[in-house]
Formats: sequence, structure tokens, C-alpha cells
Amino acid sequence: MKIKLKIKQQKNYRQNTTHSNVTSFLINHECKKRWRDFRSDGNNGSLNHRGEIDISCNRVGYKGTDKEYGGLSKCIENLIFNDSYGTIGGKAWKYYNDSYEGNFSTIITFKYPDGNVMISISKQRTIYFNGVPTTKVLLLSTLSRLFYRTCFTRSALILRKYLRMLSTTPPNVKYALENRTPYHFFEADNNNSYRSTKLQVLINTQRISSTECALEISENIWFPIKIKELDRFLKIFRHNKRTSKKWLDISPAGLWETLSNEKPSESQILVMKAWLRQNRTDKMVEDRAKQLMLEIDRENEEIINFNMEVDGKERCAMFVRGQVADWILIENNAAKTSRQRVSIYCYHEQSLSNLENRDVSKIINASNFLSGKLRGPICVDNSVGQVSLGDQFASRAFSLMNDRFSLSLISTLASALPKNGMKNRLNSSHLNKYRGALK
Repeated sequence: MKIKLKIKQQKNYRQNTTHSNVTSFLINHECKKRWRDFRSDGNNGSLNHRGEIDISCNRVGYKGTDKEYGGLSKCIENLIFNDSYGTIGGKAWKYYNDSYEGNFSTIITFKYPDGNVMISISKQRTIYFNGVPTTKVLLLSTLSRLFYRTCFTRSALILRKYLRMLSTTPPNVKYALENRTPYHFFEADNNNSYRSTKLQVLINTQRISSTECALEISENIWFPIKIKELDRFLKIFRHNKRTSKKWLDISPAGLWETLSNEKPSESQILVMKAWLRQNRTDKMVEDRAKQLMLEIDRENEEIINFNMEVDGKERCAMFVRGQVADWILIENNAAKTSRQRVSIYCYHEQSLSNLENRDVSKIINASNFLSGKLRGPICVDNSVGQVSLGDQFASRAFSLMNDRFSLSLISTLASALPKNGMKNRLNSSHLNKYRGALK
């Protein structure tokens, strides 16, 4: 049977459309001979005009550790493993075969102009992928990435190379190669002997052979580690599983000794800890996000970064010229875990007549701002917490650059607008002077 799989992407709310990436493949499942689609409109049928079973699903999911491909993995699970009933793309499917009891064999084929790519999956107590024993979780993770990649390639040569990489590299290790290896250790609090601080860091990771990777645990000091061992290491420090006594709660000194088979000196441990501190997760995230702020300043004339004194403290700030009004973003005193680390203000001209009888008590009266006043702060939440300061600046800046559209989505913005917003703007000469004064 030929399957046409549509993997839906994030909805475009501006155009009210949803884009899907599409792939097609042949599947021969010995226990699923006949397919029927029970559609919500009551009309039975399963094939489109090309003789394909049309399936839609989301790529991402909201449960589990592999959220980037969680939705696609669930769809593939229903396609291959569910024995009688399943849900594919929000539709109820029934597979007609009385002998199906969970064991099966199936072949999936992708056809391209330069050849075919075939994969075999079977289950006889143990799950096999191309003849190699594996687990269901690992198989679904591999297949979801493979299926998504087929949406963007039309070459069997490229797909075989990618499949070979997926087959020899566990998903955890692929994550580490792309994003570095997460690790944490504890340091004693000098002020309280009963308290310790947890430091979360990222370790540089490179692949050095088909079976090994290398970790930079200190400056320019790399030690090899087997891919299987790195996978076990990541299950503990990425997924918080307690599956390996070898790596469980391992200290920096223990990590050095285990990887090198040599006991480190005290000076080596001190240098190692100092190196790891420089690669703290929170510090790296903040540094990358602030670099993003600099980049969007350079690339967009409507955005200017600067520092501003607020309540006697110097704060990061950003000017954003929108389509409707001018906006000022200012760092506040919220905690690092807060969804509102950035306050939004709307610029108003100095003359109170321009406010047209609005509540002037909400205008900051402490000082003038470029011959005007700032109205706010305006409440805008991030959808999730633990978002860096720079990322919160960037997300709000891009939204306010297109404020004509954002006003329809964020109701709190409209309350801060002057009625003559299009005319109530910063004078260009003021803006140029302000830009030149920034350091």
C-alpha cells in the first residue's frame, strides 16, 4: 500500500493557513492487509485519486523526552505497531487481520530517480531494524527523523547516508553532537557547609570514529568515550534516569579518572572545574541570546540597543519602531525564571494634549524620554518560563516591529496606544542623536 504522509508545521495565524511537508512511501505489512478510513463526515473510503492512503499528523509532541518529533513518532507507532485499532492524523483506522497478535514483519520503501531505499522492521519478541536488535523507543525516534528527512530529499544516495548515520548513532548522542553534552556537578557553599550549589554545564563533543566520541572536559583536554557509554551517560544527565551506576552522580574528578584511567592531580581538578564553570548552561544561553540582540540591531534599522538607568540601576533597553507606534523595551527586576523579564512601554509625546484624556497616572513621570513620556509597563507573558533575557527581548522586538498585526493578538498593547499613534513618534533627529550616544 502506498502512504502519503503530510507532516503539519506551525500554523500561520496571519494568513490563517497551515503548511505541511509531504512524503510518500510504500509499506508492506504482513498483518495489515486491508485498510479502511472512518471519516468524521460518515463517508467511508481510504484512497485518494492516486491510490494513496492520505495521512496527516503533527511533527512535534508535548509529552516524553523527544518532543521535537513526538507527534510524528506517535503516528508511526500507530502505523506499524497497533494491532487492531489506531488513530492516524486524527482519524480512526481499523486494520483487518484476525491473526495479528503483535508479531509482524514489514518493509517500507522510498522510491527515487536514482534508486530505492528499503528498510525492514520485524517483531518476534525482539524488535529488529534492518536485522539489528533495537528497542521500540529507539526505533520510533530513528524512523521519525528518517521520515521527516524524506520530505526534503529526492536522492536515494543522500537518504542511505543519512539512514546509516541514524542506525549507528543513538538519538541521545546525535543531540550531544549537535548541542554539546549536558553534565552537572555540585560545589560546596563557602558560607554554609551544609549547602551545595548545582552547576549545570555543557561539554564540547566531537565524533572521532564510527564507535567513539570525544569529550573536552578541560581546556584543550579531550578524552575518548564509546558511543554506547556516552548514550548511558546522557540518559542520566539529560533524562535524569538512574540506569548506570558507572556514571550516576559522578564528580568531575571521577569523570576525569573514568575517561582517562588516570587519577587527576589537585591542580588539574581546579583547572577542570574552572573550565566547566565557563561553560555553564545558563551563562551560555544568556551570552548567545545577547549576541542575538546585537545581530538584530545590526540587521534592522527599526531596532536600537542601549543602556538606560532605571531606579538608580543601569538596565538593558531596546528601541523598536513599529508600524503603528514606537516602543521601548526595558529590563526589569524579575527573576531569571520569570516569563516577564522585559517591560514594554509605548512612547508618547510630551504634550499631555496628545494623550487625549487617557489616564496620565500610568505614564512614567520620573524623567523625560527624548522629549516624551513612556506609557506602561504593558503585561506580555512568554508562553513558557526559563527563557533567557536576550530571547525575551528578541521575541518582543519582532512582534512590535509588526505591531499592526500583533495588536489583534495581544490585547494589552492597544490600551497603551495614543489615538494619533501614527503621528505620535520619536523625532528622527532625536533618534539619530540617541543612536550616536550609545556605547
